Amino acid sequence: MRQSTSTVKLLNIAILFVASLAISMVVCNGQDLTRADLLSCSSNCSHVIDLIHRYGVNQTCDTAGDRQWITHSAFGPAIIPASEAGDLSIASVHQIADIENGCGPKFAVVISNCSTRCVEGFSVTVVGTLGQIHCFSPCTTVKVDKIHPNESLQVEVTLPIEALAMGNRNGQVIGFQRLIVAIDSFDEFVETDEANNLKAFCASTLPILEVQATVTTEVTQTQEQVSQTAPVDNASVSIQENQTLETTQPLTAQPAGQPNVTQSSQAVQTDESADALQTAWRQLNTETATAEVASDG
Repeated sequence: MRQSTSTVKLLNIAILFVASLAISMVVCNGQDLTRADLLSCSSNCSHVIDLIHRYGVNQTCDTAGDRQWITHSAFGPAIIPASEAGDLSIASVHQIADIENGCGPKFAVVISNCSTRCVEGFSVTVVGTLGQIHCFSPCTTVKVDKIHPNESLQVEVTLPIEALAMGNRNGQVIGFQRLIVAIDSFDEFVETDEANNLKAFCASTLPILEVQATVTTEVTQTQEQVSQTAPVDNASVSIQENQTLETTQPLTAQPAGQPNVTQSSQAVQTDESADALQTAWRQLNTETATAEVASDG
């Protein structure tokens, strides 16, 4: 009875040790996470709604202007001039024509960095809406590594496939009707103009970006290269055929300038038969002459 009680106590201690170890590992891993890491993979677009409330859409709120910001530092308040803050803006938005199977619509967002500093680790969020935006509208957030000063960068963002079926009208499936694009969507950087970070578009008026033009050009160049190299290939084929014909001559052929063995043997046989015929003719003439002399005597 005492042994079983001690065994149960040891087992409980082991379970508590494993549980405490697992909890400590989770806490340690959670300390490395930030708000952007937690929200960038979420389908909640409340952060975009907050930006709309503060800055509006399509420059409805004029937040640009030469002003200064006061920030707190270890040495007290510090003034940030507008020239040092810089500005990120949406240059253009296009819808990519090709849609991969099982994926939603894809968009190409061109971002401009109108500042003297490199901006790193900012977020870009795209939201599809059917009517008004709400927290659970289909959205996608991607993170941009960096954009250099006075540089434009194209970022491709794909909406979830749920954006293609957001409503039902008389039995017909309806997709998203509006697209909202937000750069620096978590409002992590101070900019001279925050209003140009948000733009809204009607889905039917978005320009289409064709990506098949480069493929067609490459195919045309390939065909031209093949047509240019075709005569060379035909010449090489003809040379190979001539070489094949030359090497397929009969093995019994004799080189030029040397007598044929068969012809020489036939010539020797002809000469021998001619000599034998002449000898027989001489003998016959001799016998005839002898016979005439004997008859005269």
